[in-house]
Amino acid sequence: MIRKNETVIAEGFGAWQRPYFLAHVATGEEIAGSATRYQHECYRVISLDRDGTRHGRAYATLDDAKAEFERCTTPIIAIEQ
Repeated sequence: MIRKNETVIAEGFGAWQRPYFLAHVATGEEIAGSATRYQHECYRVISLDRDGTRHGRAYATLDDAKAEFERCTTPIIAIEQ
């Protein structure tokens, strides 16, 4: 469920095989409910629920977005107690 103004940079899976996408968002109009809104250029970390519900956060820089993407998609190897 990637929108037309988004370009996927990386894909991965988080906990319980939830799909995550790191995407570049181009400046322009995008769908916002039943209308459109103006979107400045940014980077997004997008995740999808099993029912197709889309969640995401926008970041001004690629480094910030990559850090969040890696946090969500890096496997948990050991949990310290």
